[in-house]
Amino acid sequence: MKRTACQHCSQEIPLIGRFNAADADSIVMGLGGEPVGERFIEWNFVSSSKERLEQAKADWRAGRMKLPDLDSGEFIPLPD
Repeated sequence: MKRTACQHCSQEIPLIGRFNAADADSIVMGLGGEPVGERFIEWNFVSSSKERLEQAKADWRAGRMKLPDLDSGEFIPLPD
């Protein structure tokens, strides 16, 4: 695998892909590490606990989750 030096810290990192063009300067961050365990996904919710996932769904249905400040005009119900 090809490697390159990080321009900010000079650490050697794998070169996975290359972007050929951009409209403006960009910052791209790649995260990695050891697996954190099983994840459960339903609609917009992700959790490592099925119980927490069910609580999030109940909180959403009951309106206990804050909607985004600039996108709070419409409530989207949880799909069945």
